[in-house]
Amino acid sequence: MEQIRGESGRFLRQHKRWSLDNFDDGFVDAKGRFRVCFPEHPRAAKNGYVLRAIVAYEAYHGIMVSRNMRIHHEDGNTLDDTPENLVLLSDSEHQKRHAYMNGLIIKKTCLHCGKSFEINKWRLRNPSRGKFCSLLCFHRYGVSHQTRQKRSRSVTTSWNNPLTRENRIKGMKRASGACVDCGTIPISYARRNPPLCMSCYQKRWRKKGRS
Repeated sequence: MEQIRGESGRFLRQHKRWSLDNFDDGFVDAKGRFRVCFPEHPRAAKNGYVLRAIVAYEAYHGIMVSRNMRIHHEDGNTLDDTPENLVLLSDSEHQKRHAYMNGLIIKKTCLHCGKSFEINKWRLRNPSRGKFCSLLCFHRYGVSHQTRQKRSRSVTTSWNNPLTRENRIKGMKRASGACVDCGTIPISYARRNPPLCMSCYQKRWRKKGRS
């Protein structure tokens, strides 16, 4: 067959219009997919070529494949366009199917509810992800974890330290309205924050004056 050059000087591909009779009349592109000549197809490129998997599926089932649908190869071989190897999927389903085939989706266990869930590996680059099955479990675990930490700190730190214990007792007295120094509930306060009766307030004032 004589080679014909185009306007750019390159040789033009010479293939007949595709049909089931000339099934293998085409070429393999850089991505390893087989393309055939079908200029009148709505999904054809400017050079008139389209993926053989699309036109083959349409010829087998007698339907048109829309632009938001993808043709999936069950065995992973993009050159095998037999009827039992082609499956029509949506774009999201196709991406998920390939993620399963390539091992990009793994199973994890939620820290809060203990349920197993699936997550993409690329999301695990962020250390805060991949630990919870939902945003609700993330917030619930955060609240419960903070309360557990506060309780453990109050038990291990506050009550074991005598200075902190005194401050806690003073805080309890302050909440009840009792004088911080003597512990009695006065009729009239000299100070409200912290609560002091008149006698204790005068004692503190005298100590400051002497110093």
